[in-house]
Amino acid sequence: SKKGLLLVLNKFENTLAFIDPVALKVTATAPTGDGPHEIIVSDDGRLAFVANYGSQQPGNSLSVINVTAKKEIRRVDLGACYRPHGLAYQQGKVYFTSELSRTVGRYDFASGKTDWLIGTGQNGVHLLTIAHHSPLIYTANRLSNTVSAIRVQVPPAPEDIIHIPVGKRPEGIDISPDDRELWVGNNDDGTISIIDVPSNTVKETISVGKLPIRVKFTPDGKL
Repeated sequence: SKKGLLLVLNKFENTLAFIDPVALKVTATAPTGDGPHEIIVSDDGRLAFVANYGSQQPGNSLSVINVTAKKEIRRVDLGACYRPHGLAYQQGKVYFTSELSRTVGRYDFASGKTDWLIGTGQNGVHLLTIAHHSPLIYTANRLSNTVSAIRVQVPPAPEDIIHIPVGKRPEGIDISPDDRELWVGNNDDGTISIIDVPSNTVKETISVGKLPIRVKFTPDGKL
């Protein structure tokens, strides 16, 4: 967060903890929905969005948190989009995955509505990442062993989505700052699939060890 805070979700307590990263102390907590799993912060650091995945029962909501006030200001009902998980923020809109409905959606904070939704037809639609210079989203589909490349346009069309086979149980995913490579961690293989973005093909697979569950580029793309 640009407010100098570390934001941490507590899945079993259904709370968001605000941590001072220098003093290493929890300064406040805020309630969320049931089973919060993922969090994203707006570019200006004023808002945080939480995917309420659910615990025993599937969740279907997003919590909107005012970071300054340290409280939930809106609970967004996602309707039939159950088990929301992966989140990304771009230009005032929050993109989310829904595992059980096998969809990717977009929530517009200004209008308070979900203004775009597309089905992937893939199982275990879990995490996602957004290209920096084009209207493309990529999802890691844990149970289908694929990555979906999705072009965002309204209304969505069948030709807007293709699927790229990768390793077993892909989860961690990120795109390089120049949008040339997409890296995907395959949990069951202990490998990373490196996808050439222009051709949507795996150009290299590297072994990295057990359970590469998250993948992240540094802003300069060197690491």
